[in-house]
Amino acid sequence: MSDYISTSPVMESMRTEDTSFRRHRLVLSDYLMLAAFAVALFIEVDPFGLDFERPAITKHLPLFVATGALMLGMIGHALRSALNPDRLGPSSLVRVGYPLAILGTWIFIGSTYARLVDHIQDTFLTMGLYMLATFGIALSVRLCDDHARFIALLCRMIAATSAFMIVRMFAIHDFNGGIYHEMEFLVIPVAVYFALRPSGSRVGRICKTSFFLLGGAIFLKNTAFIVMGITTLYLWHASWRFYFKETLRMYRMIVVVAIGLLCAGAAALQFSHAFTEVSMPSGNPGYRVRTYERAIAQFEASPAWGTLFAARSTVRFTAFQIDEAGGQLPTHSDILDLAAHGGIVALGLLVWVYVRIGREIHGTLLRERRITETGATAHMLACICLSGIADYAFNPIMLQPDKALLLWGALGILLGCCEHRTNSLHLDRRLSNE
Repeated sequence: MSDYISTSPVMESMRTEDTSFRRHRLVLSDYLMLAAFAVALFIEVDPFGLDFERPAITKHLPLFVATGALMLGMIGHALRSALNPDRLGPSSLVRVGYPLAILGTWIFIGSTYARLVDHIQDTFLTMGLYMLATFGIALSVRLCDDHARFIALLCRMIAATSAFMIVRMFAIHDFNGGIYHEMEFLVIPVAVYFALRPSGSRVGRICKTSFFLLGGAIFLKNTAFIVMGITTLYLWHASWRFYFKETLRMYRMIVVVAIGLLCAGAAALQFSHAFTEVSMPSGNPGYRVRTYERAIAQFEASPAWGTLFAARSTVRFTAFQIDEAGGQLPTHSDILDLAAHGGIVALGLLVWVYVRIGREIHGTLLRERRITETGATAHMLACICLSGIADYAFNPIMLQPDKALLLWGALGILLGCCEHRTNSLHLDRRLSNE
């Protein structure tokens, strides 16, 4: 099937933006925002075993840096707007993302009440705060003159750190993903970028795509296998399906190949289990079943709005002895936490967030068949957002500051790119009418 090349205004804007780096440049606030993501990645990778993820000052350091970058960018924008009042068009961040703003503000207020009034330290404050940080990151990207260069540099940072994690786990024979578990949502979707980018040799793209996609198996976690499946389906929907004629024979071939891969994988795992110490992950059901049952019971006690997030984010686990954190551990499912403490209202807002923002991102950034370098990065970030759902469905991602910044930061960058694209079209229409 031959590629369909769109001549829509959005496509023309994409072509203009991909060459705009020759006319624009990054400024200090842009580099500071990139530094915030770099610090978050460094804390998560932790190559020197410094364990910066635990102290309160260092684990929130990326957010402090990002806040400083946003403030500096807004000051610079105010000064430049005084010279050029028509530099930016009207913003649609609030119009598009208000479900996330409502959910984040609700969690933030409820958690603040629990901390100040009930003197509870383990609250959902981090969850609400980093949801709201999405808008700050989106605004920072919107103010960036060369957002294509910005996300290109961010993509390289994510790819480099993801490759380091895979190589390190392989080098130290950590085949259960212990040191980088819960980072699957960030590492494996890098394969999307290398599969879709238009530059580079075909062999090189295939090798890099396979490295990140199959490298996820080194985690040997159920979450990793789910993310690998999501990434493969995303690539199929975004690109691979266009190379084949959609016939019954093609679908039969897909089923045969899928069954063959599953059988080969099962045989490899059996071999590993028989001749090595590597075995399939159990998912720790002894712990999860009890915490999940408690969260479901809380939801059933108040299914409409739960505890309004004015409660403890951890539970005292007494089924068996756990020394970590004095036995006060999270539910290990952000979705169940939202259900238990926010009820149907919180779950409805979360679904609304993905539907509303996802529709905007798809219509503005992802719907074009002819994918540019910037488009490949946008697809990678979109896959990170989708994979994040699978990750935080079974892990407390939103309660960990640096992981939460990387999770919501991907969504914020996509929102900012949408704003940038919409603003370019707005200015082009205004200039054409003058």
